[in-house]
Amino acid sequence: MASLKKIRFIYDGLNQQTRWYTGLSIKRYIKSRILSKYSSNVNRSIESGRWSAYCHFDQTKSLENVVSKYSINNSSTIIVHPLTPQALLDVLIKTGATIKTLDINKTTLSFNSTLLQNSIRQMRIKNQTPDLVVHYDLNGLYNDISKSLSFCSSIAVPSIVIMDNNILNSEFYEVVANLGLGSMIWYSQENFVDEHLREVIDEDFENYPWYFSIHIEDRVTSSLERHLKQSHTVMRELISDYMVLLSYKNKSNSPVEYFMWQFIKFNYIKKGFGVDNARARLLDHYAKLNEYAVPDFLFDLESSFPKNDYLYEYNIEDNDLLMRSRAKQMYDFFSQYLKDNPSAQVEVPSFFLDRSYLGFLFFTTDKNTWENLLDTMGIQYRVMSLNYNSILNQTITPIASFVAAYGILLDLNSVAKNEKVTYTSTNEQ
Repeated sequence: MASLKKIRFIYDGLNQQTRWYTGLSIKRYIKSRILSKYSSNVNRSIESGRWSAYCHFDQTKSLENVVSKYSINNSSTIIVHPLTPQALLDVLIKTGATIKTLDINKTTLSFNSTLLQNSIRQMRIKNQTPDLVVHYDLNGLYNDISKSLSFCSSIAVPSIVIMDNNILNSEFYEVVANLGLGSMIWYSQENFVDEHLREVIDEDFENYPWYFSIHIEDRVTSSLERHLKQSHTVMRELISDYMVLLSYKNKSNSPVEYFMWQFIKFNYIKKGFGVDNARARLLDHYAKLNEYAVPDFLFDLESSFPKNDYLYEYNIEDNDLLMRSRAKQMYDFFSQYLKDNPSAQVEVPSFFLDRSYLGFLFFTTDKNTWENLLDTMGIQYRVMSLNYNSILNQTITPIASFVAAYGILLDLNSVAKNEKVTYTSTNEQ
């Protein structure tokens, strides 16, 4: 009878659609499943309720949403991280604002916090204080970002932090704690929508990542956010079609479920629109989910009928140690390689023994050889490029340009837990 309870839950939800885009259920999910996982400094705005939360199927839509919270126009100035991908940069360019950038730290890939602070001070002296600072991070070393957030908040300059990785670490929570004025975006590779849909459709779904975002309110009291209403029609139809298919599938389980199917059929199956149509429309809407926001109702559904309990269900401290050991593995690998091949065109940045890596960066002029080797080792990676975005070659950012020209960033989560990545020294053969 679990399916009957679920059908009733969905039916009630479809009759209370004004609650679908308040952000309240997403806030509860983020607080219970993410923010409560690690003991760190508390963000006072979040504790007092002066924040908003959102979820999207697409990173650019997520950024568009948080940028809309600021009064950015053609008289505004935005400082943007030089390695921000072009699709995200285009969102900022569309605001009409003047786009500026600064160089980065070669090891962490974040803005050099000292350079950023000094530059903003000079801009303020000239009465050109930036209206927004946009951070972008690839490898989880967020310490410089936290320092910059504290400074920017102290002079009332808002920031947006885009974290382009799907693993939480202890430094993530420091960013949350220091987010005094601004927004942050991060993502999960898994979403629970697919798990629910597989109950009624045997399909290999796309499994879109989910982009969570939080925005610290600059008002005295928080207001309910009802964002991206254009998502509502599509999501309403997708969820009602799911309910129809779920009821149809279970109509033979019991007399009560048969009666429920008759009720659903009477209310949702119209002339010329049957079960097959509901299935086709659901799949059509699913294929375009990256265009829409995720409604609160789906989080209510997951809360009452959980399908993905394992999402973020890992210990932060343990995961920090695991990722750090993987980073050390790769650092030792390259260190030994360079000892045996001193003339090799490879450079490895300084290594932090106490930092929570999510990616490992190295530089080489022979990217093709290393790509082939990494493919053989089964390690996922991101090859940087000077064509990364349209601002790299228009500004003087020597470190960012060097990273783009020669950098390869390894995904440490793809280094198997029980498989050592080792380099056999030629001196030992």
